Amino acid sequence: MRKFAIFVMTISLLVFLYGCDFPEKSLQALSTDDVPKEVTRDFTVPRGVYGLIIWESSNEDVLKPDQQHIYVYQQEKDISVTLTARVNKSTESFTVVVLKKGSSLTHLEKGNDYLDDLTFCEELSKEVLLDSFKDGYYFSYEIINLSYITNARLVTKSDETVWLVPIFLRGNEKFLVTVTITEKEDNDILITLRKTFELKISNTNETLQQKVFQNLMIVFAEGDSKTQVSKDFDLPTESLISSDAVISWSSLDQAGITISNDGKKALVTKREGLYDVRLVVTITIDEISYDFDYLVTIISK
Repeated sequence: MRKFAIFVMTISLLVFLYGCDFPEKSLQALSTDDVPKEVTRDFTVPRGVYGLIIWESSNEDVLKPDQQHIYVYQQEKDISVTLTARVNKSTESFTVVVLKKGSSLTHLEKGNDYLDDLTFCEELSKEVLLDSFKDGYYFSYEIINLSYITNARLVTKSDETVWLVPIFLRGNEKFLVTVTITEKEDNDILITLRKTFELKISNTNETLQQKVFQNLMIVFAEGDSKTQVSKDFDLPTESLISSDAVISWSSLDQAGITISNDGKKALVTKREGLYDVRLVVTITIDEISYDFDYLVTIISK
């Protein structure tokens, strides 16, 4: 009975909101960036977040709306058209200039083309070189982790190139990369566009850092092994696979194992019961660092 009452109240609230000005909030959510100021080709407009937006044109021979798709018909000269967004009795108007036939693409149209052409491999298995500047457009990137696990990092090398580098830790999940394209003129921002990609980590042992990790030689104390650690043990900081590799270690559980100041020894601090400790080994080659998990089990003897 209680669930039914909650259901009825929810429906009543939705009806009330719809009967008020709730759908009109779609107009309030519109910004001047949602409708281009100049166009040479078809474009799309928002559908509406809270209520369906009906789009109307003052000159359908030049701009003709078809739901959220706006058809553009260029003429022999530039023509200004008023594009109106309507929700119930509320409206919001925008002025769009349709450039004459033969006009070059607008800054916004060129930027959108760059975004459309921009692709990422869905599975990130090694570092990827990212564009930072191209044909007058600046590129910037943001990584958004969907959990507490850090899946990748952005690395700017000394030559100012930007790289997307995976982090090979346990529990890696999907993450997002947001790309922002900006065009500037005399420090003034002309356009800003964004696109978000969903990626996931794939450990396929394609990189030299991964090969170094797979061939690490860790020597445990006599009678110990990776799954049975009771004494301190040495950590490798050099590699036979690559003399250029820089290897460093850290512990995710200082209560179980700490790393010596010189980074060459794992010091066991918990010596009772059965206890898993995750070490992280960071391998750097040519300014690109990869993190890898190394799990050991402490056991009392």
